[in-house]
Amino acid sequence: MGFIIGVLIYLATLVASALVASRLHASFSTERGILQLHVASFAALSIVSLIYVLHSPSEARAASALAAIAAYSILSISFLEIWSLTQQGGYSLQMILALARQPQDLRRFTAQFVAVGERKREDRLAALLNAGLVVREGDGTLRLARKGRVIARVLRLLLSGANLPRHG
Repeated sequence: MGFIIGVLIYLATLVASALVASRLHASFSTERGILQLHVASFAALSIVSLIYVLHSPSEARAASALAAIAAYSILSISFLEIWSLTQQGGYSLQMILALARQPQDLRRFTAQFVAVGERKREDRLAALLNAGLVVREGDGTLRLARKGRVIARVLRLLLSGANLPRHG
């Protein structure tokens, strides 16, 4: 029980630290920075959980370690989703905020969010180019870089294994 309480304290501290860090350090306000924080903290929790189980193996300790990792996973995914929704570019969030300021004419409202979609596409493409997943040829043609091809193969494999419908 002490292990689970320790993990809950760790998780609360992690959330508080992530919120403070994102205000104080620009790197933690980016997708890459926040993801690195979560990957590193997941790795740390996984290592501590493994040591906890191996120190005195039992079913109860294994169950506690798995519960800790599951709780972390739920918290992390929830945190990342909420963080993502609060970033500029979330259609629903921007629509709600625009309508909260004042009622909008439907045509102008729609036109405003077409522009948001274009900016979002441009930002995503810039991120793919900066990450080295996509390259732009001299004639303007886009293609996957080596890293991008590897990720595309992994994604296809995951999609085929999950039997999800294909889009695009």
